[in-house]
Amino acid sequence: MSGKVGLKLFAIFILLLLVLFSGKKAYPQAQSDGQIIEQIRQYRERRDRFFEEHPRSPLDESQRRNFEGLRYYPIDLRYRFEGKIERYRFHI
Repeated sequence: MSGKVGLKLFAIFILLLLVLFSGKKAYPQAQSDGQIIEQIRQYRERRDRFFEEHPRSPLDESQRRNFEGLRYYPIDLRYRFEGKIERYRFHI
């Protein structure tokens, strides 16, 4: 009888673990609008530095000397979306 009780307790324990961890999100915590805007600004700064300084920049030396940064649209979070992006390979 005690073997059945132990098995039932073990099954309940496993079930509780499954319930507890099933609600855990696989996505990072939601960010505030300010954090998102700051991340976009930092990305743009890194991109501009790459164009201006990196040896593999697509710009030649004269273009780098006169480079003042890329022109970006103003940041507008109304056009933001969240989702998983998957790359598909087309075979023609």
